[in-house]
Amino acid sequence: GARGTVLVDHQPVVGQRLGRGAQPAVHVSFMLAATAMIAVSLQVRVRHIVPGVLSGAAGLAAYYAVSSLGMGPRMISMIGAVGVGCVSAWIADRWTIPQVVIAVPGVTFLLPGLSIFRGMYMFTVDVDPVQGLVPIINAGATILSLAAAVVLGNYLMRPFMRRERPART
Repeated sequence: GARGTVLVDHQPVVGQRLGRGAQPAVHVSFMLAATAMIAVSLQVRVRHIVPGVLSGAAGLAAYYAVSSLGMGPRMISMIGAVGVGCVSAWIADRWTIPQVVIAVPGVTFLLPGLSIFRGMYMFTVDVDPVQGLVPIINAGATILSLAAAVVLGNYLMRPFMRRERPART
């Protein structure tokens, strides 16, 4: 479910659950639309938007496939990033476009934005700023693991990629 700020005795309590969250079909639809908009905001070429959305779809498929296995949220996100890395490497090789313009929009939905927000809120508003460092450090570690997982996906796809590059015309 979604997390947010709740007032208890007129004091903010960060991290209380609010609702159940979106249904998977709604979540996937909006995440893929957001992936396309992120690609547009990164000023990629128009022909690179659909491959970015496809890599995001692969990451979401991997994310939802392993989310029911009882793994932690960081591991689920990493497996989603491996899916993004695999598909973006394969598409980049087949269509001879840079992998980074496909992988970055595809992996953006896995970034720990709420954890960063919660940590910054706790760091700046709560009375003990040291507690706010924990979510920020966890978010940094998650971001680094996502980047490593995309690279791992690239390495896993190496046997399936073409050895020789076609000449550009």
